Formats: sequence, C-alpha cells, structure tokens
Amino acid sequence: MGAGRRSNPYTHSNELDMLSAQVSARVFNGVDACITLSVPKKRGIWPAIMQTLHAYNIEVVNATLTTNNRTDFHCIHCKLEEESGLDSDDLESLFDELCIRELSIKPCRA
Repeated sequence: MGAGRRSNPYTHSNELDMLSAQVSARVFNGVDACITLSVPKKRGIWPAIMQTLHAYNIEVVNATLTTNNRTDFHCIHCKLEEESGLDSDDLESLFDELCIRELSIKPCRA
C-alpha cells in the first residue's frame, strides 16, 4: 500500500485477498461432484487442478472460470468412478493439499 495508507478490511478488495483460498466439494449419489475453488490468481493453478482430477480418474463434465484482477473462482462439475469410494471430505482434502502445494496457502472451508 502507499505511504501512510492502510488497508480497510471491510472493503471488497484488500491485500488479504492475496492470502486466502476457499475450497468446497460435494458428492451427490456417489458419482456426481461439484468442486469450487476461490484462489488467488496464479499461473499454473488450472493445470494443477486438472492433474489432480486426472490422477483419480475424475471426468470433468463442465468447468467454469470466473476471474477478476486478483482472484480466480473455479466451479467444476465432475463424474467420479463408482468404485472410487471418494466422498466430499476426500475431495476437499485433495484440493486443500493442492492449494498448500501450489499456493502455499491452507484454504478455508466454504
């Protein structure tokens, strides 16, 4: 911030945005999943997300990326293999680890 200027924590955008991430995952009927990530903008995060999904044979049905100058919001609809046994907590843990590895941030739960 500029000389003598302080961040207002009540504004929509402040320097804390650069340090926060949120992860949420829900599994429906054991095979459909919705994963959302709100993360600071950083090159390489999308390939890391896709590699994580590929490693667990998770098929992407639809993905949406919404972005502003500091944050990327990923919303991913996926199909899990029935025998995978993955649940919402497992998916959230996978993406928590991704955020820690790629962004050095432990995400909050949405």
